[in-house]
This record gives sequence, structure tokens and C-alpha cells, in this order.
Amino acid sequence: MAKVLGMRCRECGQDYPTSPIHVCELCFGPLEVVLNWEEITPKISREKIAAGPPSMWRYWDLLPVEGPPTVGKHVGFTPLVKAERLGHELGLKNLYIKNDAVNYPTLSF
Repeated sequence: MAKVLGMRCRECGQDYPTSPIHVCELCFGPLEVVLNWEEITPKISREKIAAGPPSMWRYWDLLPVEGPPTVGKHVGFTPLVKAERLGHELGLKNLYIKNDAVNYPTLSF
């Protein structure tokens, strides 16, 4: 059984087959993935997600993709770097900047 049932317009509710489209042909509303929760729910738990790899693929069972990843196997868990001097200039005590430049292989996502 598939994880993804199709796509659905968030605005008008029109259903579409799974395909690389992002906007409704009827109302131009955004399309969202319709997941098969009967298939997914038995496979997920907080413990399984926490034990997964330190990347976005720990959420594999919740991602709308079929088949193994072909790119970005190490994407995710990018560090937050405290920007003390910039924070001081802006009057902020706790300013952090997300360093997406360490994502491999895209260096950004």
C-alpha cells in the first residue's frame, strides 16, 4: 500500500493524482499531499523517529516520497550559530543564525 494517496487543493478541495504539480487548475489554490494514515500510523512512534539518523530522513514514514532517497541523504540538523555581535547591534540578547551552508550535497535546501 502507498504512503501517498494523491494531492488535494487546500482552497476548493479538488483532488489530483500524485504528480509534480503544486497549484489547483480550478482555483489556483495550493495543493497538499494526502497521506495514507492507515498505512503510516502503525509504522511511526516518537521512539522510532528519535532513533533515526541525524537528518530529515528520520521522518521517512511521514515524508511524501516513495522509494529510497536519491539525493540529500545527509540533509538536515544544520546548526544554529549564536550571532552575539549582530545581536548586540540589533539590541537582541539571543540571536541565532541557521547555517544551511553545511547541508550536503546542495549546501542549501
